[in-house]
Amino acid sequence: MLARFSSQDDELPQLHTLELTSERNSWWPKPKQLETLSIALGSWCIKALNFDLTHLKKITLGNCSLKECLDVLRVAPLLTTCTLIQCYKHDKEDIDLQLPPQPIAYPNIQTFQIDLYAPDTLDCISSFFLFPSLKTLSLTYSRKAVRVDASSIVRLLKEFQCPLGTLTLTFDRVELPSEGFAPLFLELPGLRHLQLYFSRDNHMPSNAILSLLSEFSEANVDGIKQPRYLPSLHSLKFTTTKFRDWSKLPDMFGAYTANDHTFIQHRCALKNVMISSRSDYPPRVSKKNPDPSSVYPIDEETLKRILWLGDYGGVKWCLQGERIKDDIIGLGKKWYGIGGS
Repeated sequence: MLARFSSQDDELPQLHTLELTSERNSWWPKPKQLETLSIALGSWCIKALNFDLTHLKKITLGNCSLKECLDVLRVAPLLTTCTLIQCYKHDKEDIDLQLPPQPIAYPNIQTFQIDLYAPDTLDCISSFFLFPSLKTLSLTYSRKAVRVDASSIVRLLKEFQCPLGTLTLTFDRVELPSEGFAPLFLELPGLRHLQLYFSRDNHMPSNAILSLLSEFSEANVDGIKQPRYLPSLHSLKFTTTKFRDWSKLPDMFGAYTANDHTFIQHRCALKNVMISSRSDYPPRVSKKNPDPSSVYPIDEETLKRILWLGDYGGVKWCLQGERIKDDIIGLGKKWYGIGGS
């Protein structure tokens, strides 16, 4: 079969998707219009890419040098989705990575995902390429040596000048930005979906982030206040360890009057909030330990505010505890005797 694939006469005109994993590159097919490619370049020499990539729409490159990534992207102008996994940079490549006169524009790329394995990868990408139509950006920081620099994300977004709608940030055992997320959030007035993932080794800055989302501008002539950060946010997702800032969640929606249990709702766009909290050895809500507030410290007043936003504000909540079946809202309602369930 491999002999047939490697035949120079067989152009494989119907092949649209190719995924390769191998320790040697003794053969390589030659499809006419390959549209999806997933490959670990660490086991395949870049020079083996001897077929036409001009029709390629989706690509996943893994275990490759930054220069190899750039070489592939240069010859694939129709890409709409690009994923770079464990993209690294050799010191000896500094000479080879010469900046072009101006960044190369990829008007079709809408989704870009990258594992930031090297500290200056983002700045390098923004120097070589422009993604003016980018809608979804996913950044993974998965190496202790890589410091999270929010300013580099800001620079990339300014260079791209893109209508970003979805941002996913994954922090795995890395040092979080000392300057916080405020400069980044200010650059994303049109962001609709924010997803944040934090590993067990991180100190989760949920309090700081939720505090930013609870800041509002001064009221206008009509008495309406606007969110200072991420005013268009429609959905928010946290996945972290031992989430403890439940009382901050309803604060994102504006002032709350305790007398009549109503909100002066200023963040009307936010309709979906998901919090997933986990730990290695979670306690269990049981007859011996029936109080959910001792496991998940959510007080009755906060729970009522959350329920009000769900019933009258149209907000969908998904608050998962440290066990995947732990429904924090359901446990709280049962414990406090709210709603009879």
